[in-house]
Amino acid sequence: MGYKAYGTDLDKRMVSYCLENIEWLAKAFKFEAEFKAEPGDATNYQWDQTTDFVASETYLGRPFTSPPAAEILAQTVSDCNLIIKKFLQNIHRQLKPGTRLCLAVPAWQTKPGQFRRLSLVDQISDLGYNSISFEHSGEQDLIYYRKDQIVARQLIVITRI
Repeated sequence: MGYKAYGTDLDKRMVSYCLENIEWLAKAFKFEAEFKAEPGDATNYQWDQTTDFVASETYLGRPFTSPPAAEILAQTVSDCNLIIKKFLQNIHRQLKPGTRLCLAVPAWQTKPGQFRRLSLVDQISDLGYNSISFEHSGEQDLIYYRKDQIVARQLIVITRI
């Protein structure tokens, strides 16, 4: 589509995997990829390129293979809220007003089909963003997960004020 992509991850292995995937994608679909990826902590990283759009899977917290104890889940939710809040504060200073962000944030399946969401999602305007809602889907439709999965992903779309 002609975009220049730029990515960061705290884990150097993930950066390497990302670059391998982009190379494979470009080769498999025969296109030139303008892509840069490097290690970086999104809570304080200074991106060196103008950003027109952000698509990201944020920090998802601890992986769980079974429902965690209430206090462990509460701590994980708190950790995710803090890290994602710091990321949004950091990137806010680097984006032009109106820049759109599509983020996958964690939600935890507490019972079949019931989820604990980040409180941050309901406080997004306090961080300088507007939440985008969709005409044909509600919040529940924007959560994806496998049946046996505890940590799900909730898709949110926001714009910088």
